[in-house]
Amino acid sequence: MEKEKEEWILSELERTLEKTADETLRVLIKAAQGIIKEQSRRMEQMEAEIDGTLWSPRRWGE
Repeated sequence: MEKEKEEWILSELERTLEKTADETLRVLIKAAQGIIKEQSRRMEQMEAEIDGTLWSPRRWGE
């Protein structure tokens, strides 16, 4: 997910969270925020791993 889209989605979820008093919806929004943040973190890790593999002469023969 593009960083810009991720930030927009998270800000919209936060805005909705501030407006609602429905506890079920609040829990769902918080879970969605956590999932989006975790997905972003994992994607960054995988991109870094790919970059490291591509630039590692030691692994070029594999």
